[in-house]
Order: sequence, then C-alpha cells, then structure tokens
Amino acid sequence: MATDGQTDIDWPLMQNQVEEYFGDPTGSDFANNYIQKFHLGELAGIFGHVNGMNGFEVNYVMADPLLSALKKVADKGLARAIHSFDGCWVIKQMKGDANMRSMHSWGLAIDLNAASNPFGGTPTWPKEFVLCFSQSGFEWGGLWQPDSLRDGMHFQLPWIRVRTGELAPVCWRPRANS
Repeated sequence: MATDGQTDIDWPLMQNQVEEYFGDPTGSDFANNYIQKFHLGELAGIFGHVNGMNGFEVNYVMADPLLSALKKVADKGLARAIHSFDGCWVIKQMKGDANMRSMHSWGLAIDLNAASNPFGGTPTWPKEFVLCFSQSGFEWGGLWQPDSLRDGMHFQLPWIRVRTGELAPVCWRPRANS
C-alpha cells in the first residue's frame, strides 16, 4: 500500500474511510483544507471543447490521479469522447441512499457525459476510456450493482470495495514528496 504524506492515506482509499480522513464536508474549514482548483495545464487545448473542464474544484488528493486519467484519455485519442463536464465538488446525498453523502461532497468524484450515461442507465463509454480512469485509481460507477444503481457518468477515487476484472481500479500510487 502507498501512503500519501500529506493525509497519511493508506491507498487504496475506501469509501467508508473518506469521512475519517477528511471530516465533515460541510464544516467551515473543509474547503480551505482540502479543495483546490483543478487546471488541465498542457491538456487545456485538448479538452477545451468541454465547457467547465478547466478550473473546477476538486479535493487536492484527486488532482494528480485525475490529470493522469485525462492524459491517458488524450494519449489514446479519446478526448472527443467527453461531451460534457457535469460536476465534481458539490455537497449532496448519494443517489440510491439518502443516508449517505455522495463522494462529490468531498470533491472525490467527477461526472462526465451525464446525458448519455444517466444514473441507472446502460453506460456508453468505450472500454478503453474506462481503462484510462481505472488505471489511474478510479472506480467507475458503471460497475455498480444492481443495475438500478449503475452510474455510468461517475468516476470516483474512493472505492466501494476491491474489485477484480478488466475494468477494476488499480491502486493509485501518489508521487513521493520531495
């Protein structure tokens, strides 16, 4: 397991550990401690066709894995598969479980192409696209069961459980602190 020196996260980060590491996302100091602007940097021209894709807010631990995933998407020539950016950091309840907060509440999830990948619908992403995210540590909501909970637009850094199979997420390895 890899450890992030700033948060002492023992990767992979599991969904049931998020509040333990980051606290209450509605707390007055949460945003100051954990949220930052996400910038595409050298990828801005590649993803410039997607409104809102540059400069949105994320949990700082998600910035590097998200940039990694988007670099893989660009390298595979799949950037045009993203038609819409549909949100990252927003405090809200989890769909399908009103007693839990969504990983979006901590800035640890991103939704893309919501119109063509609606909650509970059949996901439309090409396998190669999903692999770009899973190889960067993200769990894809398109794998969730039962089918009524499937969320093809949703990619989150915390895992619900350890998975196997071709689209299972690979443990994120943070860069060593210098």
